[in-house]
Amino acid sequence: MKKKVFQWSIPACLLIICMVAIDLRIFSWGYNICEYIDTELSIIDRYKKLNNLPLAELPPDEILSLAQQSSETMKGLNSQLDPIYPILDSLYYFPIVGEYAAQVKPAVAYALALSNLAESTAVCAEYFSNNFVVSHNREQQIPELLFQTYLDIKPLLEQNREELAAVKTFRKELNPVLFPPAYQQDLTKLDESIATLENFQRYAVLIPKILGEERPQTYLILVQNHDELRASGGFITSFGLLRIDQGKITLLSFEDSTRLNYVDKALYPPEPVHKIMMAAYWVPRDGNWSPDFPTTARQVQSLYYSSTAYPTDGVIAFDQTFLVELLRFLGPVKLAGDLPKVSAENFESMMVGIKTTAAKTMGADQRKFFIASLAPVLLDNLKEVQSAEEIKQLAKLIETQIRQGSLQVYFNDPQIQRLLENQQLSGKLDAGRGDFLMLVDSNIGFSKNDSLIIRSIKYEVNLKNISAPLARVAFSHENRGVGTEPCNALHDGNHNDDYYFPRCYWDYWRVYLTPGSTINAINHPPVPPDFFKDEFRWENKIDQSIGEGGTTLVGGLTVVPQQEKRETSLEISLPASVISEDGKGNLFYLLRIQKQAGIDNVNFLIQITPPDGYTLKSSTIKGLDINNSITWQAYISRSGEIVFEFQPKTK
Repeated sequence: MKKKVFQWSIPACLLIICMVAIDLRIFSWGYNICEYIDTELSIIDRYKKLNNLPLAELPPDEILSLAQQSSETMKGLNSQLDPIYPILDSLYYFPIVGEYAAQVKPAVAYALALSNLAESTAVCAEYFSNNFVVSHNREQQIPELLFQTYLDIKPLLEQNREELAAVKTFRKELNPVLFPPAYQQDLTKLDESIATLENFQRYAVLIPKILGEERPQTYLILVQNHDELRASGGFITSFGLLRIDQGKITLLSFEDSTRLNYVDKALYPPEPVHKIMMAAYWVPRDGNWSPDFPTTARQVQSLYYSSTAYPTDGVIAFDQTFLVELLRFLGPVKLAGDLPKVSAENFESMMVGIKTTAAKTMGADQRKFFIASLAPVLLDNLKEVQSAEEIKQLAKLIETQIRQGSLQVYFNDPQIQRLLENQQLSGKLDAGRGDFLMLVDSNIGFSKNDSLIIRSIKYEVNLKNISAPLARVAFSHENRGVGTEPCNALHDGNHNDDYYFPRCYWDYWRVYLTPGSTINAINHPPVPPDFFKDEFRWENKIDQSIGEGGTTLVGGLTVVPQQEKRETSLEISLPASVISEDGKGNLFYLLRIQKQAGIDNVNFLIQITPPDGYTLKSSTIKGLDINNSITWQAYISRSGEIVFEFQPKTK
């Protein structure tokens, strides 16, 4: 964030100051004014050299010095011009020159406000650099040090907010149309910079809330196992509690999720969980049934409270991929006792090995102690993250893992949650605009076989008739497990201790489509009746309903034996709203693809038939195969949008 602030806030404000000063040569030719102009030009030149340096090499003290010099220069320039402002104002009603003359005073005021804002921003950044980065106290956890730093610079942040408000006020008085084109671009960049700084201020205000400024904040931790995939990322293998009180971690504990079988109010679970997994009532570990993470978070919080009477202020969920990437960043860490070091390379094998050994030697209720041992060690090793470049890399890692779904967060505080949504970091099922597609799998077969499952999705879209577009989605699951256990053994109670024991893959799948879609036909392989016990028989029905976010939802059960493949397809009528027009005769088709958390990537193929009379003009993706239809194939590792623009065919 510091780099972004300096990237535009300081140099852009200096550029605008220079712009204003140069334009003022037309009206003022006194020696002092020219001297101020030359000083500003010199400051800009020095800053340009600094701006090319990497983040880790930026000298905050020199940047602050430039900002202070700029502020003093603009104060002096404003003082020199103050006597002639009335003259300029009186020219307002003169033709041609009047509207330009009237822009001088607000432009100088805007530039002065920008220079003051740049100075206070630089002061905050220098303090943060000196006290959080350079002088990182290794005895303090990052949350505690961050909280203390915030308290120290709180008055500066208040001043910064007031100066930002002043900048926005003066900006409203400027008419960019009256400025030369190059300066209009500078103003646009400044507007973007101010918006970025404003977002940063919003985040800064919320940091103390998250870290327990007013009262301790307790977060529910969900340790999800993506080897047993569920809608929000994986089976909840462990629950944890993290309490932060004014930046200090006062509680970090974990327990096996299977211990929480009691609830004070029995709720009927989702039907597949009841029928296939034989669950008489809903327990916390099965609460992550929705792929919309805010919905899942609230549901699990409710079930956890029903089981423990322990209220929480938010939810943090992660799976193995996040821990592997964190270890890759930190390097190998040492656990207590005679256990070998844990690294990104051996994490998975150690997790499985320790779990299996603990279950045999310490009892089944101790099989999840690995995470409880690893978590405090990882937190302790984060103390070693000190340089600006390391902090930047850690922040990037966290953002990437959130966007890929291996790390998910939810806050009860609506203001914090809204900021996550604005940055598309909430894990919300978001149909967006245009067309939408999401495949969600839930492994309900008591197996850890998802690493053996190969998934693929093919989406064919026919836009020939723009008033009635059609689509077909076909998705397949291939079980590469090698085993002989029959699929009808699911309800026999034979839970093999082998972590990777190859079983038939029992998957309750769901497809989420753009709101207003209609299902015309379904081709789905039925599950043989002899796979079930009589009391748990599944009727092979396909569920259709309104899903999260108003989407069209279709769901069903597929069982894939070892070394076999199953495919399901849906024929769909799409709403005409998936196609839009720009008013110039061009048509746009936008598809948002949302990837399920817990899956590293999925093989996706899209094939589009263009509208009659149109040809492809452009697309936001490369590598298209264009013949009678447009085809693109890729492995998708995160959610995103694809846009196709079509133009009328030339005669």
